[in-house]
Amino acid sequence: GYYCDSLGAVNLNSTLAGQCAAGYYCQQGVDVPMPNNVTNQGIGGPCPAGAYCPIGTSSPTSCAIGTYNPVTSATNSTACLPCRAGYYCSQTGLSAATAQCAGGYYCTGGATVATAQLGTTATVVCPIGNYCPAGSTTPQGCAAGSYSDQIGLSACVTCPKG
Repeated sequence: GYYCDSLGAVNLNSTLAGQCAAGYYCQQGVDVPMPNNVTNQGIGGPCPAGAYCPIGTSSPTSCAIGTYNPVTSATNSTACLPCRAGYYCSQTGLSAATAQCAGGYYCTGGATVATAQLGTTATVVCPIGNYCPAGSTTPQGCAAGSYSDQIGLSACVTCPKG
């Protein structure tokens, strides 16, 4: 979480050293407060997408489950956005919401699982009279000539002849 920018630094409170800047991480031997992985020495760089780096960061903090961060150099957890509606974010450190909710379910923002499970609120089973294809953000009503007589359908059933 610290850098030493020239020879002669005697401690981390000298004018030749300090905490790594917010949006960056300084792991070891870094010589600048905002390392770019090109011209700096040591191990450090801009905070990667999927994480954030407050001032003095030695290792990026991953965005939590149910969130993602598409940009680099984030400075705090507010950069981690709730997973997009229709998608779920089941692991930490995601830079994009890429996994669609399962057919038969719909996902509101911040979903952590593809199918409704006990204790989850952002993934909901599709109600009777509706269908929910994969990636649904809301239930869709069945069209004339079709029906849905059970929960969790990804497509409506065609009405029989007669």
